[in-house]
Amino acid sequence: MEIAVLADIHGNLIALEAVLKDIEENKIDQIIVLGDMITDFPDNTNTILNMIKQKAQYIIKGNRETYLLSADMKFREYKQFLSISKTYDAISSDNLKFISSLPEQISIVYDSSFSFDQWYKKINDKIIVNPGSVGINFSGSKTAQYAIINYENGIASIVLKDVVYDFERLKSKYNQNNSWNTLWPIPNNVWDDLFKEWSKKNDKDEHR
Repeated sequence: MEIAVLADIHGNLIALEAVLKDIEENKIDQIIVLGDMITDFPDNTNTILNMIKQKAQYIIKGNRETYLLSADMKFREYKQFLSISKTYDAISSDNLKFISSLPEQISIVYDSSFSFDQWYKKINDKIIVNPGSVGINFSGSKTAQYAIINYENGIASIVLKDVVYDFERLKSKYNQNNSWNTLWPIPNNVWDDLFKEWSKKNDKDEHR
């Protein structure tokens, strides 16, 4: 069985479409979506959620979905929450109920250290996976990232995927005049360094 693991779509419909096409071409059996599906591109909110509902077998809510569900409307006065405010305005009542119904975790362990870096590491009898980001990839490759878990005869293996998509189309659609649609780099090295310090005692290799 092959399972595609997607995370951090952040409303990037163009990247998501490219990843779903790649998944279909590779005949992947199931899809897991690990939250943070929306908010950075508010006008794509309902299209993305409807697409995920149709395609994914397992979905959890991320912090972006939680923001919408616990939103104190006072956040509207702060510029840094403008994308969340616009997402709240855009989301349908059905999709608001949908994200409210989502669990916060599933039995597969996911590294949720707020890092968009893509990697996996074997520790003893477990594999910890960060599938990277579908929608916000800060590696400079301008690709959409996800991971494939191949589970066969009781053994799991990991493939890290980088999918090329039309980044220029994304830039032309969302320019810096629309401040809520601008993707700003987020430093993630702190979480990565903490993990490396914790895991360096193990003799297994980290894969990127």
